[in-house]
Amino acid sequence: MKIKVCDPFPDGACCFYRSLGPLSKLSKLDSTISIELLKNVSWYTISDADILFFERPQDQHYLEAMQMGKDYNIPIWVDFDDDLFSLPRDNPGYSFYSKKNNQAIIEKCIKLADIVTVATETIKQQFSHLNKNIVVIENSLNDYNIPLEKIKNRFKIISWRGSNTHRNDLLSCSEGMFNLAKKYEKEWSWVFVGGQQNNDLWYITDYIKQHFNLKECDIVTYHKFLKDLKSSIHMVPLVVNQFNKSKSNISWIEGTLAGAAVIAPQGLSEFDRPGITTYNPENPDSFGYFLEKLMKDEKLRLKNYQKSFDFIEENLLLSKVNKKRLKVIEELMQKKNTNNKEGSLMKFEESKLAHKYCKGDGIELGPSAHNSFGLDSIKIAPKERIEFWNKSQELMGEKPVEIDIYGDAENIPLDSKSMNYILNSHVIEHVPNPIKAFIEWDRILKEDGIMFMIFPKRDADPIDAKKPISELESFINQFKNPKPLTDEHCHIWIFTLQRMLELIDYCNENNLISWEIIETQETDDKVGNGHTIVCKKK
Repeated sequence: MKIKVCDPFPDGACCFYRSLGPLSKLSKLDSTISIELLKNVSWYTISDADILFFERPQDQHYLEAMQMGKDYNIPIWVDFDDDLFSLPRDNPGYSFYSKKNNQAIIEKCIKLADIVTVATETIKQQFSHLNKNIVVIENSLNDYNIPLEKIKNRFKIISWRGSNTHRNDLLSCSEGMFNLAKKYEKEWSWVFVGGQQNNDLWYITDYIKQHFNLKECDIVTYHKFLKDLKSSIHMVPLVVNQFNKSKSNISWIEGTLAGAAVIAPQGLSEFDRPGITTYNPENPDSFGYFLEKLMKDEKLRLKNYQKSFDFIEENLLLSKVNKKRLKVIEELMQKKNTNNKEGSLMKFEESKLAHKYCKGDGIELGPSAHNSFGLDSIKIAPKERIEFWNKSQELMGEKPVEIDIYGDAENIPLDSKSMNYILNSHVIEHVPNPIKAFIEWDRILKEDGIMFMIFPKRDADPIDAKKPISELESFINQFKNPKPLTDEHCHIWIFTLQRMLELIDYCNENNLISWEIIETQETDDKVGNGHTIVCKKK
């Protein structure tokens, strides 16, 4: 299996995280895979390729290369780590990417690809009108070369890393930095990695006495410097605009690698992660307030660092994330070998995680034929929604699932402690009273019973992407003072993985349920547009 890679910047950070970096490690999982960087593209350099991979294709040369690959029946895989259609005017790349001709070429490249992988759900939504086969593969830590190791001893250092593309992002929080640098001048130092060649970091360091600047350097040198630095806080100041909403998790991973607690703005889904302290970018005092809170509270810093470390170790190591790339390769090769017709209806794979935990007698809430789990469970759905349910399955070319019992998530007509598992996918966001539903599920589960739940990522639906994340207080108020809510076949609630974990914690702490969270997936292994949480009843 030979994958030939076209990357205009093979020495850059994007290549390290998105193309040659992760692709070169696929052989650790499948020894038949080999990777080759293409410096020149012609019919004879691509003719022996099984897959052509393009990182951020952006000019006519790459478009022609992709078309050549299509003519040779070579699957085309395109990857993007940024929304190149939404660069702000202050970004150095704006003059290139804002040109209509260049945008048209990028659009054609996306449309031509057999599959497009992107770093975030937001990019997927922004590109979804150009290609229907888009897969989110999160940035990850290359644990083969850079092991994630717990940092024990830290220095009172606040770190930042960025290029001139982040000039305005850094300046947006400069006042808070100036005030805290002066206030804690004898206690804290500041380290800035990046900036211009003359080491002038846009005047910010003129006002910070205890500072050190490191010019932009290669990614290996930077990672070594980062681990040796052992900073206590890593800051990610960002202006909340459409381009930054597509920003990935790299700075969070790098900050955690250094042993630091991370601070970042609210309103960016990639930074609504465990352990990240978020500030309100619309409040000029918010950044300084929350940064000072971290500076003054070592226990809080260590607690947040541990949360981030645990999540990254469980979900964002390259050795794990690369399994998603293997699935992409499998799909591309199947397409090549069978010449599947474009536009055929999709039937999603079963979840290996569900088969691992859901055993014995169990129920599935809201089942569907095109998204079957392949488990011998009791199928339950509300009678008043059967017509809609059946129609949605028929539109996917499937015969509707036969319902065994009519009921809904809040009222299940089964005996207490009668089931070994409760399974549901993309259901809880439609439920008017989630806390009441959790209590009902807890009621019918046996001791050590499993609650297996998949729920959509906050950007999985374009409509959801425009809505705010549901607050914990809203769930509590609906439980204590229930009001009629209807979803009109859309979503009542908007979740992130962190918000759902907070909701379960609240229910446990108030003795409404007794669940132990035993496994989570940042991206579910079913459809891939949701999060998974698996709990065991204590």
